[in-house]
This record gives sequence, structure tokens and C-alpha cells, in this order.
Amino acid sequence: MSSKISVAIVGATGHTGSELIRLLHFHPQVHIQAITSTTQAGKSLEDLNPTVRPYFRGVLQAYDVAALKAQSVQVAFLCLPNREASGLVASLLEAGIKVI
Repeated sequence: MSSKISVAIVGATGHTGSELIRLLHFHPQVHIQAITSTTQAGKSLEDLNPTVRPYFRGVLQAYDVAALKAQSVQVAFLCLPNREASGLVASLLEAGIKVI
């Protein structure tokens, strides 16, 4: 069996990010490597949103493509408004990170 796919959730504090954390927690081939937030970096996700506590515990990091690449993130899920998300796609793809 191959190793798990390392993913980042960009914009993890909103409803979409929270639901994605819950869904990916149960996926046998996925490991949530990083969660990011523009406004809540450095804070505990479970303190901001206790509903994710059973699925993921971790600190939100600032969005940084180089940091995601250094963490060996393979896929980034963008849980952001369209205009904001579209501005990030090119840099992620250039870093070799697939985007959903």
C-alpha cells in the first residue's frame, strides 16, 4: 500500500474548511499536513471551532507556499471565496502542489 497523500486546507476556519477536515479525517489515504488561516494564524483550530476536536487538533499557520512545499504538501484544498482562491492557484501549481 502506498503512503498517504499529504494535504493542506487553506482557509480551514470556515464552514467549508471544517467540513472538509471532518470528511478527510475518515479517508484512509489522506493525511492532513497543514491548516492555514489568514486572520487566525497561530491560534488553535479546536479553540476557534470545537466541532473539529474529534477530527483534528493543530495550530493554524499563515498561508505560505514555500512552507507548504517544505512540509511536503501534495494537494491543497482551497476553502476560500472564489476571488481570493483564484489568486493562489498559480503559485501553488508552480510549486508542484495540486489544487482542489
